[in-house]
Amino acid sequence: VDVVTSDFAWALQGEKEQRKYYELFDIKSGVLFDKSSDKDFMPSNCIVDTGGDARKKYNLEVLKCPIVYSTHHHFEALYLESLFRKDKLRDRDCDVVMVDEVDSMLLDMVNSSLRIAQSTPIMYFKDIVKIVYLLRHNSEEDILGVLKYYFPECGNFEKEISKLKRAALNSENHILNTDYIIENNKVVIFDHLTGYKCPNTRWQDYIHEMLEVKSDVSINFPTLEFCSISQKSFFNLYKGIVGLTGTIGDKQDQDILINDYKLNLFKV
Repeated sequence: VDVVTSDFAWALQGEKEQRKYYELFDIKSGVLFDKSSDKDFMPSNCIVDTGGDARKKYNLEVLKCPIVYSTHHHFEALYLESLFRKDKLRDRDCDVVMVDEVDSMLLDMVNSSLRIAQSTPIMYFKDIVKIVYLLRHNSEEDILGVLKYYFPECGNFEKEISKLKRAALNSENHILNTDYIIENNKVVIFDHLTGYKCPNTRWQDYIHEMLEVKSDVSINFPTLEFCSISQKSFFNLYKGIVGLTGTIGDKQDQDILINDYKLNLFKV
């Protein structure tokens, strides 16, 4: 059984509180964690430099336990890593998943997805992003002229200029401490649906990079996406889905649970 929640602190607390009941039946439980991103919750001897090695990144030995707690992000990432790296990291059947916050996980996030991407260094990218952000209220023609003047060896900007300018303008609509926070000199997405940080995710189409310029923090190179999985596709990998909620919503929400996840609904 995989017990899935949206927040790692809840996963830790839930496993700790329920462990004594599992032990009555001699059932082992544990928490799947990322040794890098979850380091604030981990003992010092668990914090390591994984060097991008997925086998070192997660405590894979916990998957031998019949009951494993973690976030949907960790379970999904492990599944994608197994596909992309062609390495069976998850040596465990997708049997039954117990979902915390059904309304949030299965309804609010039905169209969300997790992606595996890799940073792609581009010559003068950080300077280009800064210039576009500063000139975001100018015409595309003016911005192109400046870029070609300073970076003539970079070739044709026409294909990306609209997207860059749009991202620069959109960055004005993202509000600090509402949509994102600054932590360790990084722009970190803040999920208003769950109230928690998303340190391992980035906005696409140059929006995240423009926010880094806007916030005067370190600018990262754009990422190239290799593979992804939607929330709905991930949960439908399991043979059985169970969960509870006090806010199941209207008939439209109920239809999503019945049609998209093949669930039976009943009141307790």
